[in-house]
Amino acid sequence: MENVYKIKLIGLNNFFIKTPLSAVEIKKQTQAFEKQRGQYGFRMMKAEERYSLMKKYATELQVQIIYYSTLDREIKIRERDANWVRRRLKDNGYEISKVQLNKYIYGKVFPANVFKVIMQNLLEFKWD
Repeated sequence: MENVYKIKLIGLNNFFIKTPLSAVEIKKQTQAFEKQRGQYGFRMMKAEERYSLMKKYATELQVQIIYYSTLDREIKIRERDANWVRRRLKDNGYEISKVQLNKYIYGKVFPANVFKVIMQNLLEFKWD
């Protein structure tokens, strides 16, 4: 049976993986990955670097990324897509570009607190 785990790496949004490994094994592997990555310190990353780091984590630990962010998880649970979210935002008087929304969904940028509150109220979920 495959389990879903929420992963938090320094400098990245939370993302979710799917793997048959236990929580203890994932925690050990994640700590080893962070230790290797932080050997010379951490620096600010560009959007594409954040995305590629998630991919690197998945390939090194041989796991599957199932949700790229909390927002991605909430959208997929509702079986919707980014266009549906944009329509909901537009219907409630908020305007956002497709590119910016996709950056939020795929964890490439950290959303502002104002956007988090709007999404929490609109989709009725807790953003962690």
